[in-house]
Amino acid sequence: MKGIKKLCAGIGPRRRTNRQRGAAALLEAAFTMALMLALIMGIIDFSRAIYAYHFVAHAAREATRYAASRGNSWTGTACTAPTFKYDCMTDTGGADILAYVTNLAPAGIPISTTKNSSTGSPSVGCGAASATPQALTVCATWPSLGGNGLTGGYCDAANSGANSPGCVVTVTVQYNFKFIFNSLGILPHATYYTLSSKSQILILE
Repeated sequence: MKGIKKLCAGIGPRRRTNRQRGAAALLEAAFTMALMLALIMGIIDFSRAIYAYHFVAHAAREATRYAASRGNSWTGTACTAPTFKYDCMTDTGGADILAYVTNLAPAGIPISTTKNSSTGSPSVGCGAASATPQALTVCATWPSLGGNGLTGGYCDAANSGANSPGCVVTVTVQYNFKFIFNSLGILPHATYYTLSSKSQILILE
């Protein structure tokens, strides 16, 4: 009997220790899973941010090439229908360039609104960008535009028109990227982050 009592006395504390270990393991597992989920969501969101910046940089480069190959001597498709917007270039106010950049946006880049912040004045530069999450803002400027403005401006004595061959065009593309998994307010700016890229090129024709 004494042996059995000693055996039972030895088993009791061991069982309580196992329960405590099980509760501790459950708590550690929950904490670890929470950290893993936060890490996975962060990787997904920052991958989306890199993808969005790649689009912004690509769109700025392509938009400057688009404007450079469609100067005032362009004889391609006229801008008479919205479906032809991506294939025309008739203005130096940036509206056609905005339409072209908007058409470049892939399905993975949600756009809530678009804005043309081109001012038409090299001295002023670009206007204010949109302050809406997931907004796309495009600004086209012709830094070599002369004193006559858009109505017959020039980039040197031999060329008339801001988009003449030999002039320079600059395109700035901005996108207000919104993190999906920032509802907890982990990042300092919970609304959006502005991704921006600028490209400049010489007009060829």
